[in-house]
Amino acid sequence: MKQKLRTSSPTIANTVLAAVCLGFGHKYKVTRRITKSIAELQCPRCKKEFGINTTAQALLPMDDELRSLHRELSNCG
Repeated sequence: MKQKLRTSSPTIANTVLAAVCLGFGHKYKVTRRITKSIAELQCPRCKKEFGINTTAQALLPMDDELRSLHRELSNCG
């Protein structure tokens, strides 16, 4: 009978990946397109979320206020 190898806990893995992001930068992936110039991004390594506005060349950490603004903008179109 084979015994499964125990993998490290998700918390330790997330901490290591967050350290990779801290040292080498995030790897951005578009998770939601709001308008032509506004999108939501997520780093698949550390799971942090961001909002980007390509017109203003702004990248912001996602918070409740930004998420609410994106929700309102997506309901307008």
